[in-house]
Amino acid sequence: MALVLHGVDRVVRDVGAEGYLDIALVNNMPDAALGATESQFVQLIAAASGDIPVRLLRFTLPTIKRGEAAARHIRDRYLPFDALWESKPAAVIVTGCEPRSDDLTNEPYWGELAAVLEWARDRATSTIASCLAAHAALLMFDGAQRRRLAVKRSGVYRQTVHRRDPLAAGLPDEVVMPHSRLNDVPIDVLEGAGYRPLISSDEIGWTVALKDVGSHLMVLMQGHPEYSAHTLLLEYRRDVRRYLLGERDSYPTTPADYFPPAAQKILDVVRDKAVDSGPDPRLIEQFPTEELMSHLTNAWWPDAVRLYSNWLIKVRRRAGLRVMV
Repeated sequence: MALVLHGVDRVVRDVGAEGYLDIALVNNMPDAALGATESQFVQLIAAASGDIPVRLLRFTLPTIKRGEAAARHIRDRYLPFDALWESKPAAVIVTGCEPRSDDLTNEPYWGELAAVLEWARDRATSTIASCLAAHAALLMFDGAQRRRLAVKRSGVYRQTVHRRDPLAAGLPDEVVMPHSRLNDVPIDVLEGAGYRPLISSDEIGWTVALKDVGSHLMVLMQGHPEYSAHTLLLEYRRDVRRYLLGERDSYPTTPADYFPPAAQKILDVVRDKAVDSGPDPRLIEQFPTEELMSHLTNAWWPDAVRLYSNWLIKVRRRAGLRVMV
């Protein structure tokens, strides 16, 4: 069953009609990642939906400053933010945004983000809070503070699947999942707040965690099952660019266990040239993006699809919707 995207030409009172399972995506990523993040969730939910007819409602926080291109994209594809409060989605996915402050409550969008998380918990059957939004939910609902990591956690990590929840159905005992973050909530703090890890490892902590809040299922994702094969590459290129522009002091470390040996050799040459010559904006154009992309595969895709498929099945059951098949 194809995923249906709810555009601005459809009024919100149609939400929940025609047997669709309505999912609200509140996409708060910065301009450079807005469209890519939207595509990642669209493709993942479309693959995971199976015979469940899903309609995706797209929103974004209005306090996030946008350039002209991103603002036009939002006008063309997203529903007005105020319409969110009148909608009745079965579940809500809330993305993060690039952090600007060590204290989340100092972010300019904190009030709106907190309102969305509280509204979703009260109105929907389940929330997926991704990355910064996961840390925001822990802070808002449980008073759990994130901590700054000494080094950015970026890469693809092997982790254990805990088989105590239906969301683990069909997953292998171990999976690989991407991470890309500057902050962390320790697993003991997470468990102290009543969450149960679903996917985790001793090396990098938790990736997915769950908590039942009354009839609502809160799903926190500190990792990124939705990432495409090339997302970590593009983030790494962004960090290299910042070094070449003099916006960061050190050359970035490559994402862990992500690039195969042939790609790593190419990157070593790029790094050595950049470090030897010093920051030079002219080197940005020489970054071999297309060549590197040809070496990458999305090893976590099948497990990400299964995870989201399990979630959609659980959402449908909790919502008690009669859906067409």
